[in-house]
Amino acid sequence: MSELRQINISKSGIPIFAIVLLAIVFVFGLFFVGYDQGHIFSIVLGEQAFEDLYIHELTHDMRHAAGFPCHYEFNFMRTFVFLIIVLISGAFAGTIHGVVNFVIVEPYLDQAIGIENQNLFASGEEKDTPEFWVEYEGYRVWQKSGQILAGAILGTSIGALFGIIFALSRNSLPGNNDVKKAVVLSGIMWFTLFLIPFLKYPANPPTVGDPETVILRSILYLSFITISGFGALAFYKLSKKFQNNRKLVVLIGYGVFISVAFFAMPENPDEITAPMDLVNEFRIMSFLGVTSFWVSIGLILGFFWNRLAPHKETTTSYN
Repeated sequence: MSELRQINISKSGIPIFAIVLLAIVFVFGLFFVGYDQGHIFSIVLGEQAFEDLYIHELTHDMRHAAGFPCHYEFNFMRTFVFLIIVLISGAFAGTIHGVVNFVIVEPYLDQAIGIENQNLFASGEEKDTPEFWVEYEGYRVWQKSGQILAGAILGTSIGALFGIIFALSRNSLPGNNDVKKAVVLSGIMWFTLFLIPFLKYPANPPTVGDPETVILRSILYLSFITISGFGALAFYKLSKKFQNNRKLVVLIGYGVFISVAFFAMPENPDEITAPMDLVNEFRIMSFLGVTSFWVSIGLILGFFWNRLAPHKETTTSYN
């Protein structure tokens, strides 16, 4: 807790929620007047919205007068739609992840940090004074306020990767609609990029981990994610060269590969000194939180892709 005294937190009288809400209003208004080509109504009307262009015609004169480009090639707009779908889906899924964490993970973080505080008092590094708790509460409010925002940022980042892979693999994924295809892909990525690394290097609460090993632990975790992800990609490419009855061999090959990597990778160097009940319950909640993201990204991106169909090509021009 001694490090807390080196952190200066600048508090604003304006809530973060209000700032985020105004930012959303800004982005929506800008898109509504300057860029919509049927995208908003397409959520309800589907492809017909790109023919009717209700909002485009409603804002047409203001769009020209305000200096926005108004004559798009639809292929350009499909690129724009693809980017918007991917980014919004990632942000929504990340926000859901942040909310889930806020509800089910934060109580365990509070418990773990409470143990840290008691250890600091026992060692004499900090004193149990009102000043300490005022500073501590301000520090925790700052941390908790970033939970959902950090979730949205992380979700947008991972969602971008998910969108790229979905666009490239969509025609190869099983399923008779894009929701099912996206859910299948999210399940595959959940398994290869989260579950397997999580089994090797599970999440830990703040009481676990030596600050001096944080770089090493980060390298190990990210390295295993990379090994699992690129290994899955390599074996998928290999499976394209086999007939259906031989693809099982490729799955077995990936299983052997990742098993060898699992046991070859070094163990977490830090000893667990926190109560195991707390550690295990924290890991379960963390597991549920990350899983909520992968379920959400598949459903949300699949829904938007089904409605807006950015993969379809056309060269129609709109004025």
